[in-house]
Amino acid sequence: MVDVEYIRKMRHVNGLSQREIARRLRLSRNTVAKYLQAVDVVPRYKLTQERPRPAIDPVRAIIDQWLAQDDAAPRKQRHTARRIFHRLRDEYGYQGSESAVERYVRQVRGPERKAFIPLAYEPGMDAQCDWGDVDVVVDGQQVTVQLFCMRLCASGAAFAMAFPNQRTEAFQEGHRQAFEFFGGVSRAIWYDNTKVAVAKITGGKGRIEQPAFVALKAHYLFEARFCNPGIDGAHEKGLVESLVGYARRNFLVPMPRISSLDELNATLRQKCLAERERSVGRREESVGELWDREKKDMLPLPRYPMDCCRTVFARVNTLGLVQFEKARYSVPVSHVGDTVMLKVYWDRIVATFREKVLAEHRRLYGGGESLYVEHYLPLLERRPSAVANARVFKHLPQIYLEFRDRCLDGPTPRPKEFLAVLKLHGLFAQPVVERALEQALKANVILADAVSQLCLRQLPGQALPPPLADGKTPTVAAWSPDPSRYDALMRQVAAG
Repeated sequence: MVDVEYIRKMRHVNGLSQREIARRLRLSRNTVAKYLQAVDVVPRYKLTQERPRPAIDPVRAIIDQWLAQDDAAPRKQRHTARRIFHRLRDEYGYQGSESAVERYVRQVRGPERKAFIPLAYEPGMDAQCDWGDVDVVVDGQQVTVQLFCMRLCASGAAFAMAFPNQRTEAFQEGHRQAFEFFGGVSRAIWYDNTKVAVAKITGGKGRIEQPAFVALKAHYLFEARFCNPGIDGAHEKGLVESLVGYARRNFLVPMPRISSLDELNATLRQKCLAERERSVGRREESVGELWDREKKDMLPLPRYPMDCCRTVFARVNTLGLVQFEKARYSVPVSHVGDTVMLKVYWDRIVATFREKVLAEHRRLYGGGESLYVEHYLPLLERRPSAVANARVFKHLPQIYLEFRDRCLDGPTPRPKEFLAVLKLHGLFAQPVVERALEQALKANVILADAVSQLCLRQLPGQALPPPLADGKTPTVAAWSPDPSRYDALMRQVAAG
């Protein structure tokens, strides 16, 4: 800076030429010209070579690969610098600092600037609720599911659960699970203007609420507060908005590969519990410590949880089926022609008639049918010839179909033997019956009574049955009655 000062004074005060200034200061004429023409007179150092990064260089290719893969990933499920740091630490034994990873990612992506207003919340008073869509791989196929999120404002405790959609029954179930997870009910909950809660916006803060949402509030006794419509309203519940993004980036990156939503939700619950050990912002206490104190100020859980379902009515057709949306579900054939009530949960369908539960099925989205064998057994006993082609048997494991085919083979088909085996489900669990069927087929004994005995031998305290040789029933010596003895007795009675 001293040289810069001399250069500029010699030129602009003393009127010396660039050549003379360069001669007196023993500098290059190009250097003199650069500082005389520069807008910013502060000398800047420019790197001619990139500085080495001892911590980042060994894992740089891995980070670049992850960032490149993010281009094909859903926009909201891409790596953050923190997620990259955690993966490097857990998967590759990275020993460097998180700040080094942040600097490198910021260099690649560019800085992101956000501004927030610091807020303070009273314990137990406020919570925020929102939905977010996430992508997961279910049985090898990528699908989009809906992530229900709720966060307690005072402690920062978080809850997340995945559903197939954002329908009313899923919305209600999300609240129930969240309240039970938190151990209480927040006195007020903030929402955007989701259609499952708001039927109509009447201006300002006025809302006409959906009847099912009113029932949810009446059961758990919390107040609903709604944000302004549009993008501006998202800033009014920033805690849960950030939770949705945080859950995507930290719970669901890389994209989970699961067999069912139950598996995913078990993982999400564990990750939400692990958040107890984390500190949010500059708070000295952990989320768990604040959460434990906040429970004391929350509303208590009701004595009975809410039955989170919709109710619809359906008529049982001649095939013993009721239809909901595009799927069909079986009920006992004795109710053909009746109108039954369907309780529609997010994951199951329960059919009832005069407050009696007839059947419970896993809910099918997108069509299909769910059939239970026991619903058709009385009809099959009257029409045993239908055993060969009854569609209900297609849902059974292969071991049952093999036993059925063996019952129907031969010159005299015995379909009732197969039906008698199916009745064993009323006495034994299905795995027990399946093991018994395997043993009976292996011994070539195609009898329902034999399968029943093999089931009994599996009960606690019973020995395993001995193998049957060559599939033949052993010969048992038995006493044969002699009718002549009866005649002799009758003659004695007649003779007095």
